[in-house]
Amino acid sequence: MADSAVYSEGFTEFPPRPGTLTAALLFGAGLLLRTLIAVGSYDRGYRAESVLSMMVDPLGSSYPTPEKLLQFYDQVETEVRGVPGVQDVAWSSALPLGGSLYGDFALIYEVVGDPPVPEAQRPSTSLQVVSPSYFSTLELPIVTGRAFDRRDTRTSPPVCIVNEAFARSLGGRSPIGMRVSFKVAGSPQDQPNEGEIVGVAKQVKARPDEPKDYVQIYVPLTQELSDDILMLVRPKSGRAEALTPAVRAAISRIDREQLVSIRDVTTLEDVDWAATGRHRFRAVMVGAFATLALVLAMVGVFGILAYSVQQRVRDFGVRRALGATTSDVLRLVIGDAARVVVAGAAIGLVLSALLGRLITTMLFGVRPLDFVTFALVTVVLGVTAALAIAGPAWRAARIDPAVALRAR
Repeated sequence: MADSAVYSEGFTEFPPRPGTLTAALLFGAGLLLRTLIAVGSYDRGYRAESVLSMMVDPLGSSYPTPEKLLQFYDQVETEVRGVPGVQDVAWSSALPLGGSLYGDFALIYEVVGDPPVPEAQRPSTSLQVVSPSYFSTLELPIVTGRAFDRRDTRTSPPVCIVNEAFARSLGGRSPIGMRVSFKVAGSPQDQPNEGEIVGVAKQVKARPDEPKDYVQIYVPLTQELSDDILMLVRPKSGRAEALTPAVRAAISRIDREQLVSIRDVTTLEDVDWAATGRHRFRAVMVGAFATLALVLAMVGVFGILAYSVQQRVRDFGVRRALGATTSDVLRLVIGDAARVVVAGAAIGLVLSALLGRLITTMLFGVRPLDFVTFALVTVVLGVTAALAIAGPAWRAARIDPAVALRAR
């Protein structure tokens, strides 16, 4: 009994609950890492790989009429399509995940012919002006109806394409052939725009972790002209940014007076990377703290257990002299140390459950009480504890009784 008391005293110098904070931090880091993986693998609705983007501002004074501006866009598109290695070219007022040239104006809409709804209660939408080849360039499918084409001119009846969220809001009715009216919210003096729905495009997320799909309306560039716009270029192969010099040269061949401004050259992959930046930052920061806590806990357990074994050299010598085997000593050291570590880890996992609920708003594609993350954290803590305990336990098992009994 006396030996047991002495040995127990050796563990009173452990931190009160080794592994508690480490478990909570590891669980939080695990949730954020799984969120980052989910964000990186979500269905964008289009193919972002290898698409070059650049802002093209033709400085409206050089093209005083809509017809001249459209002619410029057509000439540039034709010239860029002739660049070796170019697969497709399109124009757009916005980039997926990258914001819009029209800013953050809230547009509201209603279906023409449906019961009227007070303006304050109308649903909101995002407006995007695109050229006919936009959907093929981004490999964004038209799930119903058709894409824009040459029949959609400045003098033809206004048309539009809606996304799947819009179609779902109709309660099973087909949107094809319906007319939709949209305008800037809070602007009673503005006349709403109307267009006949000719197609439904696959859903594209405004951001990777948005909890609810948003409604989007596409209108053709020919019917909603803009004097500064984004050009999208997809190469046949290779990296999109490699086409930048050739595309600039193609635009210069049309813009002989060098009046066109070209800026904000990037790729859709870079835009997507920037959109997930905050998720990476959170995962890296919490992961770094969790790793540091894990290392400190491992070093602390190792150091204090090694000190405890050193203090009990005579005790282990007596036990070995009385017939205790190596496995008996190992069980004694590992068992008592493991009980202390497991108690702390268990409390840490309970705190992890609370932490998961606190960071729910930061999660995407993973539940706050995620079993896989719990299991992985438990395994990591178990392996770390085993490594920390193994050295001192093996040293205790190798103590020579004769040497131990002569020690003071």
